Amino acid sequence: MKNYVLFDKLSTPALNFTETAKLLLTKLQINFTLNDGFKKDLGLAVKAYNDLKFHTNNAFNLTLASKNAQDIICVDESSYLSLCLTKQELTADNKLKALVEKELAMPVNLDTKVMYITEILHDIVGLKQLKSLVKSSFGEFYCTVFRGSSDARLAQFMQRDICDTLVSLIDAKNVKIQSAYGSDGFEIYSIAQSVAYNLSGVFLLDAFDHGADFILVNDINSFFMFDVNQKAIEKVVGRDIALPILNLSQVILLALGEKEQLQFDKHKAKVTLL
Repeated sequence: MKNYVLFDKLSTPALNFTETAKLLLTKLQINFTLNDGFKKDLGLAVKAYNDLKFHTNNAFNLTLASKNAQDIICVDESSYLSLCLTKQELTADNKLKALVEKELAMPVNLDTKVMYITEILHDIVGLKQLKSLVKSSFGEFYCTVFRGSSDARLAQFMQRDICDTLVSLIDAKNVKIQSAYGSDGFEIYSIAQSVAYNLSGVFLLDAFDHGADFILVNDINSFFMFDVNQKAIEKVVGRDIALPILNLSQVILLALGEKEQLQFDKHKAKVTLL
């Protein structure tokens, strides 16, 4: 039996990502543990100005899971990409790995497998089994999946079409738009909020104008921009948006008939799909 640990130390804390992932994995009978020893994901922005700090932080988490012979399940794309990049770069660069080991004052172990939750649903649970558990059709709803500007980098490590497959599995209509591959504005939020809101607004208005009923986001930072800041974005772009922002665990749980503990009360944009 596989030994999984759920990575829940996200760069931006959000119960709607971590708690709903726990609920979904439990419902699907995927055994996992938590580890309070994990360090918080620093996010890709740190890599740009302090590469060693970025890799040292991730290497600690990878080593912790490896020592426990655990595979890591990630519930957001930011932490997933951070861990995958460190594993890739330290495996290829012995000098960088030595620098990280010096910072940590211990050997680095990269044996752990880093998995995104879509991989669990597709490969471990299986689409046939998942489909048999679906109780509520999303056939009346139009969904837009936000891919983000990191889509190409993520494609190195995961099958990017699995999310589309899961959307089809629950019968939701997938509205594909080019702006879904743009920036959510998060990378400049701390220094230029108005510009960040405009970047977010480009996608949100595009999704709204294409008839989306809700946005599916897989990154905690995108959720922060699109949900937490949606009212501020509306003021900047001069239009009402009122689009629910959901993560994958919430959408799948709804399809499986769950209506409790979905953390919708933590959302700023009201969820009206129930």
